[in-house]
Amino acid sequence: MDQLSDWNELYQKENVENLPWYSPKLDHDLKKTLEKIKPSQKIILNMGEGPGTQAIALAKMGYRVTATDISEAAIEKAKKLAGKENVNIDFIVDDITRSKLKKKFPMIFDRGVFHVLPPKERENYVKIVHNLLDKDGILFLKCFSWKETRPGPHRFRPEEIREMFSKHFNIESIKETYFEGSLEDFPKALFVIMRKK
Repeated sequence: MDQLSDWNELYQKENVENLPWYSPKLDHDLKKTLEKIKPSQKIILNMGEGPGTQAIALAKMGYRVTATDISEAAIEKAKKLAGKENVNIDFIVDDITRSKLKKKFPMIFDRGVFHVLPPKERENYVKIVHNLLDKDGILFLKCFSWKETRPGPHRFRPEEIREMFSKHFNIESIKETYFEGSLEDFPKALFVIMRKK
């Protein structure tokens, strides 16, 4: 089964609240960062939206949000949740490695897409995300840390992130942190802030 079928089947079968990465509130690292930098343009692309909660939280903070996911089933569930929460979000089914998005964004948030990609797709991902950002645009990337020992997505050391992204981005910070979700013991993560060169 291909990756798209896997994600679609997952979101069709599972209650999103049971997924390990489900969090009803905005990612704590992104929230703190946005409050600190106070962006002049409150426009953001949220990739790999999944349950819809990140986009909804951002919309409630006054952001114009475009939210994408490879899974049509995930997007349909996220749309329904956004309707119940009475927020306006531009939901789009999109595979970032073959993105059909045309517009550019001042900010992009990736909470868990990069670390599930096959290694052969990483270089393509970096180029596409770079292209989707405005001049001086910011990518907020959250991925599994090399310190996480449980099974799951690919995990990375800070130096690996620098090696993969520094050709196209200035790495502003890499922070050791964690993924909030439905697991009792939160997985260890890296939160990276980088700016388009």
